[in-house]
Amino acid sequence: MPGADNRRRAGHEKGKATRKRATADELLAMPDDGVRRELVEGEVITTPSDSGRHGWVGLDIMGPLNVWVKQRGLGQTFQAETGFLQAREPDTVRAPDGAFIAADRFPDLEPPG
Repeated sequence: MPGADNRRRAGHEKGKATRKRATADELLAMPDDGVRRELVEGEVITTPSDSGRHGWVGLDIMGPLNVWVKQRGLGQTFQAETGFLQAREPDTVRAPDGAFIAADRFPDLEPPG
C-alpha cells in the first residue's frame, strides 16, 4: 500500500502500546488539527498529507463519477477524508480517497445544506 511505511501508530513508542484501544466516538472527538487519522482495530493511525498529484488524479476520477451518479440518482459519492465505520469492537474507521454509497443502501442520506 503506497505510503504504508509513513504511517505512525499513535500511542506507540518503540513498538510498545502506551494506551488502550480507541473507539470510533473517541476518534470523532479528536481535534480537527489537520492531522489525518483513521482507526484500525482500535489503533489510531496517522498518515501524512497526500501530494498535489494525488489530489489532482482523485478529482479527475471523482468529479466525473459524482456527476454520473447524481444524474442517474444512484446514490452519493464522497471525497477523501470522509470516515466510514467498518467494524465495531474493536472499532475500525477508514477514510478512502473516494467512495460511493448506493441510494438503496442508505435511503435517508442527504447532503448537508
